[in-house]
Amino acid sequence: MAAVTYPVRPAPRSLDDVRDPDIGAIHLYPRHALRGLETALCLFAARWHGRQDAYWLAEAGLRTTCVDLDGDRLREMMAVYPDDWAFRQMDAWDFANTTPVGYDVVSLDPFTFDFDRCHADLGLWCSLARHAVIMGCEIDTEIVAPAAWQEVNRVFRSHYAEGVEWVVLQPKGVGITADKVTACLITRGDVDLQPIIDTLPYDEVLVWDARERDEQPGTFGRYELMREAKHDVVYVQDDDCVFRDHQRLMAAYNPGTITAVYGHGETPDGYDDMALIHGGALFDREAALEAFDQYLEHWPKDNGFYREADMIHGTLVPHRHIHLPYEIRMDIATDPSRMCNQPWQRDLKLEITNRARAVRDT
Repeated sequence: MAAVTYPVRPAPRSLDDVRDPDIGAIHLYPRHALRGLETALCLFAARWHGRQDAYWLAEAGLRTTCVDLDGDRLREMMAVYPDDWAFRQMDAWDFANTTPVGYDVVSLDPFTFDFDRCHADLGLWCSLARHAVIMGCEIDTEIVAPAAWQEVNRVFRSHYAEGVEWVVLQPKGVGITADKVTACLITRGDVDLQPIIDTLPYDEVLVWDARERDEQPGTFGRYELMREAKHDVVYVQDDDCVFRDHQRLMAAYNPGTITAVYGHGETPDGYDDMALIHGGALFDREAALEAFDQYLEHWPKDNGFYREADMIHGTLVPHRHIHLPYEIRMDIATDPSRMCNQPWQRDLKLEITNRARAVRDT
């Protein structure tokens, strides 16, 4: 194999210098997996001065330990990263096998040709992480997670070496059974819900049909409907989607968290910090109601609140994404009368989401 050469990267003068991308590269990071966390371990951190992942850990405010054999670049990183960060010039495996400390998240960006060794020791990285492991891998690589862990997300990162992506692993959920869940569906009344209802294993199924309701609260209808549910845990999805793998979704459920089928597609469009629930999601009724109460302490219950309630809920309640397939009923989704196809909807969605972000980040 021919030797791999890397361009020399000058020492950064600030974190802005770290962020500057190489020509032609696409760099994304699963920042949603960092939400609510406090500490991180960043392995193989120094090659690009942490641009791949340490930069995003700093942006999220995580107190981080960076490990690499390249002492010169670690010292250059020390000059621009937060003062409470730690830097260790060590082999990643030696560090992992000797540190008694656990971290909320372990992020590792190994050399492209070292992926296999890192994957073989996935159990070691998971043993150091309390909430998430984020690992670089070649695109479409099959990851075998340790018994108590599961793959929940993949984010495309770069076209380098035929494609590189981040894979996110989290501990398996507490889980829940179908007899403890109420499904809450909403519809304008012009869609056949039977193909969806036929897939639902849940103990109770409620439908908010706009034709039969005096209130017309838009997507907030599903949250009004859940007040009528006999169970505290609620399942929701849109009426233009069909989801079938409910057993795996239920196995991933954790109390107080939105457990959502990943619905951002290949281009999150800036919404990768929140949960979309249209493809299927489980959550606690009380957590949702508390989120809306929190929002309404700062913003009015206006048209945007009713139409974009999902964006408020998905932003304010902690979430985890599960990569499971679902179908979009394209004949319904592309109907010109649907809210998602209105020219004003994109701006309204962003406005309401930014309001919720302001509440969340205050």
